[in-house]
Amino acid sequence: MKTITRFLRTVAIASSVMVSMNAWSQSGQPHSVKASAIFDQVTVQWNAPASDIELKWHDDKSYNGMDGLRNDPQGTSVIYAASKFLPSELAAVAGEKIDAIAYFQYRNVTNVRVMIYENGKVVRDQPVDVSGFSKNSWKKVTLNDPYTITGNAELMFVVRFEHGYNMNFVANTSRYTHPGKGNWVSYDGKNFTATGNGDFLITAFIKNSATAEPTGYNVFRNAEQVNTDLITTTSSVLEGEPEGTNSYRVDAVYADGVKQSYAVKATVVKASNMLAPAATFAGTATELNGELVWQAPLKGGNELTWSNKNFATRIGGTSSSAPKVWVKQEFDASDLLSFQHYKINAINAFVAEAITGATVFVLKDGVIDYSEVVESVEGVGGNKWSKFTLSTPYELATGHEYAFGVYFTHASGGHPIGVDNSEAVDVKGNSFSVTSPSSKGFNQSKPTWKTLSSGKIAGNFMLTADVEAIGEAAPVVEPKGYDLYRDGEKVASDLTTTSFSDAVQQPGTYNYTLVTKYEGKQSPALTTSVKYTMPAIYSAPVITDNSFNKETGEFNLAWSPEAAELKHYDTPTYTAGFNEEMALVYGAKFTKEELADYKGYEIKSIKFGIGAALESFKIEIINGKGERLASEEISGSDVQPVTFYSLTLSNPVAITGEEDLYLAYNATLPAKVSAMILDKGPAVDGGAMVSLSNGANWLKLGTIATDYAAYNIVIGATALPKNETANAKSINIGTSINMNDAEVITIDANDLKVGLGVEATAQTATAKKVAKKESTRPKAVGYKVYCNGEVKAQQSERTYKEVLKTNGEFDYFVTSVFENGWESPASKVVVVDNPIVQASPAPYSLKGNLGDNGTLKLSWKASNEASVLTYMNATDADMALGLTGSGTREAYAAVRFPLDSLTAYAGKKITYISFKLASVDLKTANVFVMIGEGQDIVFEQPVDVASLKIGWNVIRLNKPFEITGDTPVGFGYHVTYANGVKPHILDAGPATAPGLSDQISSSASDGSWQSLKNKFKQDYNWRITATIADADTVIASKKAARVKDAGEEAYNVYRDDKLIASNVSTTNFDVENAINGTYTVTAVAGGEESAKSNAVVFEAGLKLGDLNADGNIDASDVTALINKVLGVTEIADDICDINGDGIVNVSDVTALINIILAK
Repeated sequence: MKTITRFLRTVAIASSVMVSMNAWSQSGQPHSVKASAIFDQVTVQWNAPASDIELKWHDDKSYNGMDGLRNDPQGTSVIYAASKFLPSELAAVAGEKIDAIAYFQYRNVTNVRVMIYENGKVVRDQPVDVSGFSKNSWKKVTLNDPYTITGNAELMFVVRFEHGYNMNFVANTSRYTHPGKGNWVSYDGKNFTATGNGDFLITAFIKNSATAEPTGYNVFRNAEQVNTDLITTTSSVLEGEPEGTNSYRVDAVYADGVKQSYAVKATVVKASNMLAPAATFAGTATELNGELVWQAPLKGGNELTWSNKNFATRIGGTSSSAPKVWVKQEFDASDLLSFQHYKINAINAFVAEAITGATVFVLKDGVIDYSEVVESVEGVGGNKWSKFTLSTPYELATGHEYAFGVYFTHASGGHPIGVDNSEAVDVKGNSFSVTSPSSKGFNQSKPTWKTLSSGKIAGNFMLTADVEAIGEAAPVVEPKGYDLYRDGEKVASDLTTTSFSDAVQQPGTYNYTLVTKYEGKQSPALTTSVKYTMPAIYSAPVITDNSFNKETGEFNLAWSPEAAELKHYDTPTYTAGFNEEMALVYGAKFTKEELADYKGYEIKSIKFGIGAALESFKIEIINGKGERLASEEISGSDVQPVTFYSLTLSNPVAITGEEDLYLAYNATLPAKVSAMILDKGPAVDGGAMVSLSNGANWLKLGTIATDYAAYNIVIGATALPKNETANAKSINIGTSINMNDAEVITIDANDLKVGLGVEATAQTATAKKVAKKESTRPKAVGYKVYCNGEVKAQQSERTYKEVLKTNGEFDYFVTSVFENGWESPASKVVVVDNPIVQASPAPYSLKGNLGDNGTLKLSWKASNEASVLTYMNATDADMALGLTGSGTREAYAAVRFPLDSLTAYAGKKITYISFKLASVDLKTANVFVMIGEGQDIVFEQPVDVASLKIGWNVIRLNKPFEITGDTPVGFGYHVTYANGVKPHILDAGPATAPGLSDQISSSASDGSWQSLKNKFKQDYNWRITATIADADTVIASKKAARVKDAGEEAYNVYRDDKLIASNVSTTNFDVENAINGTYTVTAVAGGEESAKSNAVVFEAGLKLGDLNADGNIDASDVTALINKVLGVTEIADDICDINGDGIVNVSDVTALINIILAK
């Protein structure tokens, strides 16, 4: 598998280095000194003596961000962002104290911690008070226990963000990266990699005892003062600095003298002595073999462009009313080193057909600095170049980034803008936008740029600029070669080609630097990172079987390193159907040539999924003659839509390597029902086949539905060597992959054209084939089984069994461990859904008190007396509502309770979320809980759509959610449905708390929540409630009991999940001679038993087996038990039923003896 890294260009036109110096104690010196050079201009910056002393790699500017990883499918995501400093980089501040850590706030995340790692070990870990959040600001956290820098340890300053999946860009980064310094990231707090998309905005602060303010500053270069007048700011720009590596320091001037800062160095190279680096620099890796490629630099002359001017295709805007497209070519300061002292006279564009308008523009440092409307576009087009001469030539100043381009408008359906056939200079040569110009003026526009490559369109825009030297033109200079470095070590010298093949010994991310060499001239260095992966022979094990018994909680998993996956599809992405009912066999074809490597294997399971509910269908294997080798009927009630399943065949099917095989669905697809699941393409030979003749003859899907021609049908199989242990004989459906996180939408032909906002006239795709069997696969010495990201087992066996004792969704995968210590990629994920039994609400507020003679007095409230959080008005009238728009609609309906309204509920738990529906024509449904001012979704639980009903739906949570009392809480439901459906129900109004009782969002993302009343003038409240249960309590002292009548309910009392009393008619019960244990109560009404109440944990009673109540379990208790069995002594059965079978007899004597012997 080839891994292509994102091109990251870090141009160091000149360097800025903070050099090591002797340790010093802050006592009035300027600090945090930096010197950065752009050619012969040096900017020296520092902080005032009494200001914060900072340790950081970033530039203080937020540019990008990263999200956490959601290991628990129903829980939160976590990311650890880190900045690393080596001992040599801390030598100057050894002995100083870190007293605060700051991070940049962009999302209102509820759970944040700041940490310090010393040589990989956590030495500080402190939660953050996130109140008072302010977006796009810094949060400074004072450490409760300041950390002293030793100077001989590596430090990482870490911020841990825990957030809902509805939050993104939580860990912010700067635009540029110090690889291996400021870009460390982890998802478990243990394994860090330098793969951040920039330097994380994390700053550590050193305690500063200085208080005096100087009258000003002097700047020194190489011990010589460079300023004449005293500087009163904290920066200075020095022009015309001498070439070479210079040392800069700053002196703070006080009334009684001066105090010097440490020195920093900057390397100055005059622009006149520099030429352009390579135009691009990027790397790819196939396993441990890398390929570094670059493009020759711009060499000067009278034309500025990235295009080769050879036409390949044309694009146009997709708007149906007023198509518009901005196109540009951009050049950074280093690209233009061969164009110093030049001006742009004209901008040229290849235009394929007539346009309705054009405006040429020039951007300087990302902002429009010049624009000019083309007065007449008559004659423009016709597959030819057009010259747009600037009325005022535009001068290019050295040291800046520039771009030129054209803003086109054209007729609907047109494709006037030319694209060439050259290798894309990504971002620089192929950027476009469909943003509307600003109403405040064209030059105020801020287009949002995309690239052609992001839409799989190759090439660069056919744009050029006529440029002219101001004064004497510099000669065109060819580079004499290139030097290449890997992680600072030179791997190639004087290369004359524009590519280099490299190989490494270990997987990982490596940083490469490319230096373009000229005779007598220098060039800025370019950097890129390449990620190398393990060879494919170190492959992931293949899941061969899985099962889950919901009654017992037993989960079984089996895998094999020799198994083969037969599949043509990629990521499941779309659901599709037909306008009329159709009896169809559809699936994927595998030719005998593709299967030849697996002769002697057997197909033992098939992976499949349906996009919409069907009454029933078949999964089949059919050979090239139309013969059915396997056919398993699936009831629609056994599977859920938009979920990927593994079906174990009753009888494995042998692969002979001498016949074609089709993996297929056999179903009658109802009209306008999107039951077929497709990937995102491109189409593969055999990837989407259909038969209208029950498998006798086959056609490509695209021949009967051209809208689907670019995609593959989602179906696959697992094949194993014949001697592998056979799977279960009966049909076993085990959930394999939940697709709810994929972009699963119903295909609409028009929707497929608007993703980028532009479309090309033609595109091509490369097909992929079934992976060949590896003949030299290394032997695995063990396996790791993971559940929700945590290692559950390390073992040599190829099967795993676990009894799940908690409810929720659990993601399992397996890796292989090899003799060299490498761990394979993860297998496919097996999703185990272990939902809690949807019983009716439990009795409320169970309490226990210790009475006389060891009696435990239990009391509770009837289930209908439980506290409920809601804003609903107490009326019967309802209002129905649905979101409108094209395609599938997604809606989050929620109510939210501020912190001051939750005081009485602190420590209690939300056990049920209830909501009312007007329609159950839904595709998916979930309930969720969110917290914090940012409405961070911290829990979301899927709901079986088939179980929903019109009216009230009461959903018991897999994990009761505790109200902590220190953060706002919201809850609601999340559904998707077709346009036109109106499933939501509100009361008749008015809204009791607009913005709280009527929240609506289509994404739940930060800032997306709206009030139905305030935004849409719908003055109602959601029919949404949450049922509150008391927290569990521990009883160890005597308290008064409270008794209340039970009403119509009857109750069962349990100790340690064993029934000790049934059909109790009141809301109280006395447990005489109570023994230690966990007591709960259920309600029984209409023959149905409710969920269990909150628990009372009793620790003041008798121990099971302590029959004589002397506090010990010994031989005297055996005697007492024998007397009980013989009828000589009366002792409570509860204490004597040692083995818990409900009967006191000789078997309990044996059990008690075994307890004593085991002590």
